[in-house]
Amino acid sequence: MASQDLFGDARAELVLGAGAEGGPVVSVFDGATGQRVSQFFAGPPTDRGGVRVAVTDLDGNGANELVARAAGVTKVYDPLTGADRSSGFTAAQIGGVFVG
Repeated sequence: MASQDLFGDARAELVLGAGAEGGPVVSVFDGATGQRVSQFFAGPPTDRGGVRVAVTDLDGNGANELVARAAGVTKVYDPLTGADRSSGFTAAQIGGVFVG
């Protein structure tokens, strides 16, 4: 679980990752309304190792990124679409994040 402002509205969104024995499902809940705004797989849907999530400003631009680790791979995701945005970051940036 992670909580940080992802949308620049000064409210912390809640990011949940499925635990052990669960699939790599990430859910994002709006900090203002509490409504789920997105849900996506951060790895193969058949993987049952769960997913760890974190929210941090990886590139120092003042905007937080959603980071998830599933099936031994750490990636950066768009919090609304679940699109993989890892290509915009170096391995050192992503590798330096402790995904709790």
